[in-house]
Amino acid sequence: MMRRPPLLLLALCGLLLVPGPALANETLLRQAETRLAEGDDRAAERLLSEIADASLSLEALARMQLVRAEILLKRGQLEGALRSLPPSAVHVPGLGARIEQLRAEAAQTLGDLPQAVQALCERERYLATDAAALAENRERLWALITAQPLDPAVESRLALLAPLPRGWLDLALRLQRAGGRVDLQDWALRHPGHPATALLGRIGGASTDLPFAAPAVRSGFIAVLLPLSGALAASGEAVRDGLISAWLAPGAAARPALRFYDAGMSDEAAVYAYHQALREGAAALIGPLRKESVLAIARLQPPLPVLALNTVDGLSQPGLLQLALAPEHEARSAALAAAAQGLRRAAVLVPQGEWGQRVAEAFRQSFENSGGRVVSEARFEARGLDHSRPARQLAGYDASESRAKALAGILGGPSEFDPRGRDDLDLVFLGARASEAELILPQLRFYRLSRLPIFATASVSDGRQPPAGLRVCELPWFAQVERAELAPWMNPAGDAARLFALGRDAAQVLQRWVLDGGHRLDSLSGASGRLRVDPSGRIERELDCAPAGGGA
Repeated sequence: MMRRPPLLLLALCGLLLVPGPALANETLLRQAETRLAEGDDRAAERLLSEIADASLSLEALARMQLVRAEILLKRGQLEGALRSLPPSAVHVPGLGARIEQLRAEAAQTLGDLPQAVQALCERERYLATDAAALAENRERLWALITAQPLDPAVESRLALLAPLPRGWLDLALRLQRAGGRVDLQDWALRHPGHPATALLGRIGGASTDLPFAAPAVRSGFIAVLLPLSGALAASGEAVRDGLISAWLAPGAAARPALRFYDAGMSDEAAVYAYHQALREGAAALIGPLRKESVLAIARLQPPLPVLALNTVDGLSQPGLLQLALAPEHEARSAALAAAAQGLRRAAVLVPQGEWGQRVAEAFRQSFENSGGRVVSEARFEARGLDHSRPARQLAGYDASESRAKALAGILGGPSEFDPRGRDDLDLVFLGARASEAELILPQLRFYRLSRLPIFATASVSDGRQPPAGLRVCELPWFAQVERAELAPWMNPAGDAARLFALGRDAAQVLQRWVLDGGHRLDSLSGASGRLRVDPSGRIERELDCAPAGGGA
């Protein structure tokens, strides 16, 4: 005979089966969305009236407001539709693009072109990861602006608009006034990095130098996005100190104020800091430092000049320069220095992994382009303690032993064997950190490779004097007089000193690029190297590779 469950348990189970207000509201909301999609706006409106607004989540409230606005728009009640939509300042993932599209449709029908353009520009916040949708939105925006002559009252409202819609409308007004022919260079200088720059080739009359042009900043401030909290806080502080030391150097011309924002350790934190700087009136932007954060902000198509402090493969867009302490710069400098000395045959020794691969490939490409050839290459374990095997392999002793074994097999017995290294090398290129170099150099001496010139990246030194016998492609900052003149508290060593130098160069680049009225950066002697902008907007660094002093 089965026992009945206690009444209390049944009661509790019953309570669990009764849908709460949140579940009931969700059911009603979904039904309203379905009815509206089917064209029955009256049924949708009736269902909305049964929802208890007070118990809705922010996401559900935005959905309900969207349904109500669509009902009103369908009935031609345009002002009511606009009032029903969530404000643009409220970020609604998943719904934002549709909300702003609806706002643009209602404003366009009302004849409020600036508001419609503003809404389509806001819509791009939700399309940043979808290149096709982003391009389609911009085509729609441009078609909207150029569909009919612009009302003269539009010009009086330009100053009240955010930078993105202001740039679109300013371009259309200029074209309208000039009958289709306009000084696009002047427009581009006033709206650096604006997404409409991509249309200039279609319009005609644009300078091919537009992508890296930037206007002189006469008002506003320079926003600096750096990680000032989290694991990269010390790196961010070193860049910040270097930037300040150059920005406020005695004798420097008057410059806009710097305002620092914490970009943290996530893309979200960097994007939040970016939007805050934009709202507060930033005239230009330096940073962020994290590669991922640079990409996240680039996807937003910033309407102001941006000097990023890292590089992203394949990234190139108007108004964006990328400055970084990439080890590939040092590898290429080593290759050029070796080739300039007539050295033609190189051995390459780098750590296993992505860093070593990048450095080796940069050296190889530059060396081969200069007429050289990499004839031997080996990888070592970054955290290993015994590097004899890769050094032996690099010197060719493994190949020598293999030949001896093959010969013994042919002769049918052991033979006298004196292993020999290869004699077809002119130099060794070493990509290693200081702790690794201390273990590797004795092995290179043992296998008779230290008789060759050994070129190394700056990572071989941790701020101290690198071992003798190396030709280190080091930052000029370590030998510059300005460094010796700084106060001790603002004169870091090691990696912090390199980041400090990066900050100083960021100040120089922004001065030349933006504050001096858009000068090209063909050549600039910086603290981190001789700087030059390539066609994609990346700033290449060239360094001298000098013999190191100290003991062996």
